[in-house]
Amino acid sequence: MAIHTSLSSLLLESVPEYLEVAGHCLRRKKVNGGVYGFPAALLLLCITDTIGSYHRGDQSFRVFVDGADCFINGDSAKHFYILNSSYYCQSLSRKQIEKFYDYYRCLLAHNASLPNECSLRLNDVAEPFELGADGLIRAINLNAFYHKSAFAVQQFLSSLASVIPKSKTASIIANKS
Repeated sequence: MAIHTSLSSLLLESVPEYLEVAGHCLRRKKVNGGVYGFPAALLLLCITDTIGSYHRGDQSFRVFVDGADCFINGDSAKHFYILNSSYYCQSLSRKQIEKFYDYYRCLLAHNASLPNECSLRLNDVAEPFELGADGLIRAINLNAFYHKSAFAVQQFLSSLASVIPKSKTASIIANKS
């Protein structure tokens, strides 16, 4: 942990720390079995939220949601449109993204819980999300989500020089000084 003179240098430290600690949570076995899946999931969701937030307001950064070309033009669940970008390579609908944000990011962060029909898994599968019969994300495969997040972090950090100047979030942070 250091004092940073730029947002870029801070992100170069903070985001990899989130990823590293999430990895430790997934590798560290609890005394009674299992791993620390809930904190790992929360950190991975924070990474997703972070990357999406820094693309907020950049009309040149486009994603496809429900077959339409759009940009991240708001906060909260809209940050999770980043899942449909080259960072995460998903093709989720607006409803899937909004429910994913509500069910996982918000409930884990604010209530340390998930809806009854949602779960976290440690399956060794390539896809980070499992859909239910209703088409919504009903499980996060943590290992796959971790690997997708590691790829996303690498891409994000390597593009900070072009992302930060176009970022509404970066402007908001700068104005808090």
